[in-house]
Amino acid sequence: MFGNTVNKAELSEVAKEFLRLLEKYQGSNQAAKNVLGRSKDLINRAINMEIDSPLPKGFFPEEFWEDGDLFVFDDLGEVVSNFNLLLRGAQSVSEIKKSVHDIEKQSEKDELELRDRLKR
Repeated sequence: MFGNTVNKAELSEVAKEFLRLLEKYQGSNQAAKNVLGRSKDLINRAINMEIDSPLPKGFFPEEFWEDGDLFVFDDLGEVVSNFNLLLRGAQSVSEIKKSVHDIEKQSEKDELELRDRLKR
């Protein structure tokens, strides 16, 4: 799921969407404006495919945390999550989502089996 390189093409596309959404919200939301100001260089480097190695800590500003001002924007939250995953070396967002889905399905199956055993 994660590697020692960055998926530059997918990161570039996600970064473009992240930039677009931050620019959209900055007019009415100071937190979006602040994040854009702090992250514009990183976003542009991602767009221009200039990031080669994963950033171990990724990028997930506190404005997106549960009590942060940007937590309420689902579209922005999803794109910053994807941006963060790709910066950390995710091979692809769809691969991560598929793996999470598979884990959830297996967990449900395991829980049902456990409940069945406990009933016996």
